[in-house]
Amino acid sequence: MPQMKQPPPVQFRPGPILGRWLAELAPIWKVNENEVARRLAALAACRLDIGHVKLLQQLSIALTAVGSSPDFVRACYHVRTALDSANRVRLDLGNQPFNEPETLAYIQRIVREAASRKKARQAKMQQDQEITVKVHRTQ
Repeated sequence: MPQMKQPPPVQFRPGPILGRWLAELAPIWKVNENEVARRLAALAACRLDIGHVKLLQQLSIALTAVGSSPDFVRACYHVRTALDSANRVRLDLGNQPFNEPETLAYIQRIVREAASRKKARQAKMQQDQEITVKVHRTQ
């Protein structure tokens, strides 16, 4: 699969207030200030809340393919797409879109299901490796 070309970096000066917030969040999120700004931009672009960060970090890990790094932006996009789809169906059925507690519960469900799928994939890979080792030992 061909690699998509990266866009040029976005550069801005956060100013004293935003700069202080980035500096405060960096050690909490265990990333550098530039990554904090990137994550905040992804949250805003996907209409998500800073209160969802831990769940999105968990989702980014659960969605990570073997040999890849977790991608917070991809997790935000995944959740936003799922929420938009679910809310579209709700509206089509004559229901209201998710409220805040329902949104949080839905995101938690998305994360649980992704983590469960990853755990199953890992167990399958482990089982396949054990079978391969047994086959090589018997030869």
